[in-house]
Amino acid sequence: MIFESADFSTLPHELAHYWLDNMWRYVRSGNASEKYRQRWNVIANWLNVKQEQAFLTHGQWEKFARGYEQYLLNGNLPTPIIKGAFDDYDRWMKRVYGDMNRLNVRHIDYKKASRCRKGV
Repeated sequence: MIFESADFSTLPHELAHYWLDNMWRYVRSGNASEKYRQRWNVIANWLNVKQEQAFLTHGQWEKFARGYEQYLLNGNLPTPIIKGAFDDYDRWMKRVYGDMNRLNVRHIDYKKASRCRKGV
């Protein structure tokens, strides 16, 4: 269960997977703008994504997510060329958290909620 081992980096890490998947799918759909495709190409080159690749590898997913975690923790980029893509993701994350704040979403104690579901 993800909640038992979760820490402050879990949500940004998992959302980085989501962000990468959306970028991948959007570019492959043929609907992405030239600027968006250029941004993707920077990420794809960093992740060593091959043109003929049908799926991203586990290593590529983790490299992206862990790279973003490091960027959040200390501002260090794995490579300076991906700053624009991480900045895009950062703006998106701030919108997500901003929306949560505007909706008055509260922190959930998952351990307590799990005990309640188990009748403990």
